[in-house]
Amino acid sequence: MADEIGRDPFDTMYGGGGGAIPRLTLADLIAGKLPPEVEQKMAAEALRSKATLDEARQNANQYGDLAVIAQLSNNPALASAANMLDKRAQAQYTPEKLGTQGFVIPGTGEFVASPMYHDEKRAAQIEKMVQFQQLQEELNRRAAEAEQGRRERAAAQQQTAELGLSLKAAIANQATTEKKYEADLRAANKSATDEKTLNKNVTNLSTALNKAQQPQLEEAISNIEAVLKKYPEGKLPGVGRFESRKPSMFQTDEEQQVQADIQGPMNIMTAMRSGMAVSDQEMKRIVAEFGGKGTGMDEKTLRHGVARMRALLNANTKNLIAGASPDTLAAYNERAGTNFAHAGGAGAATDSGLTADQQARLEELRAKKAKGTLDQ
Repeated sequence: MADEIGRDPFDTMYGGGGGAIPRLTLADLIAGKLPPEVEQKMAAEALRSKATLDEARQNANQYGDLAVIAQLSNNPALASAANMLDKRAQAQYTPEKLGTQGFVIPGTGEFVASPMYHDEKRAAQIEKMVQFQQLQEELNRRAAEAEQGRRERAAAQQQTAELGLSLKAAIANQATTEKKYEADLRAANKSATDEKTLNKNVTNLSTALNKAQQPQLEEAISNIEAVLKKYPEGKLPGVGRFESRKPSMFQTDEEQQVQADIQGPMNIMTAMRSGMAVSDQEMKRIVAEFGGKGTGMDEKTLRHGVARMRALLNANTKNLIAGASPDTLAAYNERAGTNFAHAGGAGAATDSGLTADQQARLEELRAKKAKGTLDQ
């Protein structure tokens, strides 16, 4: 068995030539598959066996018809000769069964394998191939393990050599590393101090803006501006000398909505006038420009009042952020989601010496000049 397993059954089957026979996987062999060439050879053998048996049976019965005819001819000599030939053919060519392995032709001594024998031979051949494949895979596995072990030993030797060099380099660079650590520590301490100062400055700026009610005023004015932007000039529903005086029952839903959208933020701005840093007289004038339901306010006056209020808020905001450093202002913008910026650099938010009212009026005149609507 050892010799049989040691030799490649692909090469020894049917007289060699295994080099041209494709190899199958172990799983294919266990599933009962054989290479196509081997299957063809075994099928050819089975066909030859069947053909040999058919031919032997034909030879055995070749004088049967003659013997029957001779019996009917009333010729005893002819009948006796025919029977003798038939018996001789039967004795010489009738296959004799040899257990489950097959048959033997008496006259020639030729062995003819049975289908069961072919199946057993096929199973035995598959078993040989399975054993050979298992042995080959085991040898391959051991060879792979040996190669892996060699590589691991070589890697360990290389790692040991590199570790020695790394240790030497680490000792040589220790002083440099310690110096860098000390420098980084000093930088981190300075950064922490700067961050603390920045946080304090941002908090102070936020407190100043909130105290002046800048965020609430900005939201209120922005809401009114959003309403005005929805409609072209002269097309604002519910606003006009006649439209503003109509009772609610005669107003459309859109007119009522526009008046509510304008009046609500206006009430907020009036209540927060202290944050605008304007006098009571100036606020009264602005309120008069805004008007309200039943006052006969026209659209042009309303838009002028909104622009006036925006200019006042911008001027007041610029004064509030004028003293903040660029870093402080940038940090506040990032945290609050705003986009405040110094006009012309830090400290140049407003024209020198102007109050918030004066600055707002100046910006209003500049805007008219830019549009070409400034009276000459």
